[in-house]
Amino acid sequence: MGYTQYLRGYVALSDELIADVENIIRASKVSIRGGNGQGSPTIANDEIIFNGDSAYNEDYETFVLVNGVNHRSFVKTAHMPYDEVVCAVLLRAGHYSNKFKVSSDGTWDNDDWQRGRDLYEKTFGEAPVKPDEVRDASLVGA
Repeated sequence: MGYTQYLRGYVALSDELIADVENIIRASKVSIRGGNGQGSPTIANDEIIFNGDSAYNEDYETFVLVNGVNHRSFVKTAHMPYDEVVCAVLLRAGHYSNKFKVSSDGTWDNDDWQRGRDLYEKTFGEAPVKPDEVRDASLVGA
């Protein structure tokens, strides 16, 4: 099993969220590709699909976010560089919908989410709100 981010609930892929996802990808220094790790990502009003770059062995599982679907899914990123984009996109989707929940194998206050949090802040000029279901490192094993 690889390091995993979990998605649950509804999100609307509004024009605003689509633009934000494009801005996240542009702000990242990570090479983001299509679902198979090649080509261009799909960023559209019906779905968002991307992965890391297979040419650099930085791909793992495909990130998929579908408009209006009750997500009960996950994406294993195995700490690959594109995880920062996955985290920032999940945080932004949660910004727009309180019906969209995120949890993780990682913890909020250590390196697991730090790159995604930094990318979010760089892109939007504000700190992201911690999802309720993402644990703090100090509480793990408590």
